[in-house]
Amino acid sequence: EVNVGGAFERREPPPEPEIVFVDDHVIVADKPAGLVTAPTPESDRGDLLDQLTRRFGEVYLVHRLDLPTSGLLVFARTRDANKQLGDAFVRHDVDREYRAVAVGAVTPQTVDRPIQGKRAVTHIAVAEALVGATLVAVRLETGRTHQIRIHLAGLGHPVAGDPQHGGETSRTFEPRAPRLALHAATLGFTHPATGERVRFERDLPADLARWIARLRTPRSD
Repeated sequence: EVNVGGAFERREPPPEPEIVFVDDHVIVADKPAGLVTAPTPESDRGDLLDQLTRRFGEVYLVHRLDLPTSGLLVFARTRDANKQLGDAFVRHDVDREYRAVAVGAVTPQTVDRPIQGKRAVTHIAVAEALVGATLVAVRLETGRTHQIRIHLAGLGHPVAGDPQHGGETSRTFEPRAPRLALHAATLGFTHPATGERVRFERDLPADLARWIARLRTPRSD
């Protein structure tokens, strides 16, 4: 990236997703961190929706992941599939589980705390205790913007590498996170054409997996 007039302009090609599943009705993609899901006023090219549209033709945006978050997203390939999937998200009839590294020692709990006046419920389980941090499995019952980041920060355990909610300023552990330590690991929904319940899972990407491995062993300096 190059700083142009105070803004950063991308020179290298944007990262590409891995296509996990595709048929005539849906596309499930594993979005890498650093790739915008869909066009925003700040992005002018190379977003995930644009990449899929150029490759597959007609594609509809169903939901988003933040720029620094990696993981699973579903896109629709027909108007009918888009409506059915959109309705499922409104009903909260979608299985979504994330992996996150939270600062400090987190305990299993459910957070039911509104975000911008709307009900927001997050179920938190402990996957692994790390040095100065906790790898958590987080299941969303609702889907508000930055819900996981806001709820964990509200508990005093922000997501590592999160500059917006305190995860970047914490000095409780080293090494520093390579980026926002948040990954959409599981996505399940009712297939809009077959009516079958489908479920997809993706492991933590290499950058986070390597960093987490270093947090398993206390520093010896």
